[in-house]
Amino acid sequence: MRIPRRIVPGAICALALGLVGLGSAVVSNDQSQPELPISDTAAQVAFENEVAAFLASSEEPSRSDFPSDVDGQNAYWRAMGTWWESIPWHAVAGQWGCTIQSDTVTFNPVDQHGVVTAGHGGIGTCGGVDISDAPAIFTVPDTRSNIISQDPEAFS
Repeated sequence: MRIPRRIVPGAICALALGLVGLGSAVVSNDQSQPELPISDTAAQVAFENEVAAFLASSEEPSRSDFPSDVDGQNAYWRAMGTWWESIPWHAVAGQWGCTIQSDTVTFNPVDQHGVVTAGHGGIGTCGGVDISDAPAIFTVPDTRSNIISQDPEAFS
C-alpha cells in the first residue's frame, strides 16, 4: 500500500516535532537547577552575623584620619591593606551561599608623587547560581541585608 504524498510530509513534520518536544522535556527534566555551595539558610545567616560583628568591631580606615602628605597617604593605604586582610571574606561570600577561592591585596607601584596605593579583589563561586549582577559579593565587606536594602529590585 502506498501512502499519498501529501500526507507524508505532514506526518514526518509532526513526528519530528514530537521527538524534539520529547527530547526537550527529557533534557529539562535531567538538568538540575544549580545549587549554592552553602545552601543552608541558617549557615548563611550565621555568616551574615559574622560580617556584621566584624564591621561593628573593626572600622574601615578613613583618609581623614591620616595626614594628606605622602607619608600620611602611604600610611592610609597600608592601613587599608591591613584592614582588607583582616576581613572574614569566607563569611562575606558565605552569607550569599557562596564560597571564596581567593582574595588578594595588592600594592601598586609608587606614583610620580611617591604614593603607593592599594587595591583588593576576590574570586569565588556561587555554584552557577546567578545572584543579581553583583560580583561585589566577593569584594565588598557589607552585610547581605544592607546590600539588598540598597537595591531590592536587583535581588527580586
